[in-house]
Amino acid sequence: MINRRNQALIIRESNEEEENCWRRMEKFVDAIIEALHDDLEDQLKEMSLPKEFKARIREMNGTQLILVYEKELFKTDINSVENRLSIPLNQMRKEFLTEKEKVKVQEEGMEVQLLQPSLKVCTITLKKWQMKPTCFLYVLTKQWNSVVRDNSLKAKDFVQVWSFRVGSELRFALFRRNIEE
Repeated sequence: MINRRNQALIIRESNEEEENCWRRMEKFVDAIIEALHDDLEDQLKEMSLPKEFKARIREMNGTQLILVYEKELFKTDINSVENRLSIPLNQMRKEFLTEKEKVKVQEEGMEVQLLQPSLKVCTITLKKWQMKPTCFLYVLTKQWNSVVRDNSLKAKDFVQVWSFRVGSELRFALFRRNIEE
């Protein structure tokens, strides 16, 4: 005959066993979700950049490809008086700078190679601007007007800014996406 004490012990052991089972199941499901997320990220990367861009980046020995930002171009982005493409920090998809680069970009800016939609490479300047006390932007400036002109960029074009590395050197790729894609 089972007394109350034994019955409570059996129930407690049963509950612990059930909790352990649920914990294991939760870890298993979390691992699957993480794997699917990583796989999806890889698929999106593969889908997002055309073969010719990936081939050109490989030719340059590029690695660590990161989708930094995507946007529809505004009139200010192509205005020759402005001469810059702005990337609001709060809208970036992923951080791409090293700590040393962050300091350099804020203090003086840094020249970087840009793979243009035409697949030609130019040098452009990356800077960090403060627009308001709590609003910061990265901007691609100097030579931006040439990029706009040479690639026939216009308002409402949808572009993606990708970063990659050649050795430890930061580089960018600017891809113009057709809206239909």
